[in-house]
This record gives sequence, structure tokens and C-alpha cells, in this order.
Amino acid sequence: MTQLKQASEKSEPLHLFRWGQLALSIMLVLVGALCLLKYMGWAWVVSGLYGLPSQAEKVAAAQRWSLMYFWAGLLAEAFLIASVTANLRLDNTALTGASKVVARVFGALAIAVVGTLGTAFLLTWVGKLLH
Repeated sequence: MTQLKQASEKSEPLHLFRWGQLALSIMLVLVGALCLLKYMGWAWVVSGLYGLPSQAEKVAAAQRWSLMYFWAGLLAEAFLIASVTANLRLDNTALTGASKVVARVFGALAIAVVGTLGTAFLLTWVGKLLH
């Protein structure tokens, strides 16, 4: 019984670290989804007003905003992929070496894409309910 207690005491800091990583991942998913939605909104403004000489000032401003949200979202997704890759373990697989690293990166990429797009759709749905 004492061995089990010692093992749980050793894993407690690791347990808190995992919760911190989960909180960080959720925050990065939310930031990435918000940046994606804001980017799409500003890109919509650019595409709707592009080519109208009277709206050139608004198009220029919308292009700057859309570019800022694009790069912010890309940076958030890169951090999310790095964080998930670092925490994704494939211990019980037959993969070794480079194939394990590639599988971890592609797994993290898939998790990031599905999480961000799912959150963006959820935020859009909640926005429609509130209006």
C-alpha cells in the first residue's frame, strides 16, 4: 500500500502539469478559432469592397486587419501543434524513430485542425443563438 501512495505522490506534480497543458491547449484552440473567424470576417469585407474606388481606404484597412488575424491564428495553431506534439505519446505502438515522430506531428495536426474548426463552428452557432 505504501508503494501505491509513493507512486501517487511522485505523479502529483506531473498530474498538475497535465492539467496546465490541457488548459493551455484549450486556450490556444479558442484563440485560433477566434482568429480564424475574425480573419474570415475581414476577408469578407475585402472581397466585398475590392475594386470600388470609393472604398479603397476601407479595403486597405480590412486587408491589414485580415493579415494580422491570419498571422495571429497561424501562430496560435503552431503553438498548439507544438504543445500537443510534446504531450502526445505513442508508447504502445510498433512505431519507432522517425515514423513515431511523424505520427505524433500528424496526430497533433489533426487534433488542432478538428479542434479549431469545431470550436469555430460552435462559436458561430452560439453567436447565431444570441442574435
